[in-house]
Amino acid sequence: VLVCLYAMALPLLPNIRYYAGNGAGQKNKLSSTTIETPPQDNRIMIEKIGVNASINEGNDLSALNNGSWRRPNTSTPDEGGNTVIVGHRFTYTGNDIFYHLDKVAVGDNIRVWWEGESHDYIVKTIAEVQPENTEVEAPTISKELTLYTCTPLWSAKNRLVIVATPKEDQ
Repeated sequence: VLVCLYAMALPLLPNIRYYAGNGAGQKNKLSSTTIETPPQDNRIMIEKIGVNASINEGNDLSALNNGSWRRPNTSTPDEGGNTVIVGHRFTYTGNDIFYHLDKVAVGDNIRVWWEGESHDYIVKTIAEVQPENTEVEAPTISKELTLYTCTPLWSAKNRLVIVATPKEDQ
């Protein structure tokens, strides 16, 4: 019985952690030290939903199973163009990186630490697209950050796509 209850509750743990740590609709409290001190690795931070995750590199899809993953053949924040980072909404390994990505809104802040430099972005657009819509990964002339994950929760039917532009361009 306990095993069954645990199995039923496991998919709800990200919501329990989110609401217990935040209160409904309030920002997750990442320490200012965590946000301002350059990390030793490349990281994505979305304070509103409590994301503070390393960005994995690699040409193998298995990199996605370790957290967020910068899609191969897309740009990096220091190069400009379209930097594309993807993450699962839920995995049984605890890497529910983008579980709450649907709570991000236009105007929210996203920070990417890349090679020891902070790159701040503001969310400009949010869309839902079909999985075969690979244009979201297309190179761009202007510097932007594209995040995406499966949606709706518990399904790979579509992709939730967040596009953000550099804060200094505002």
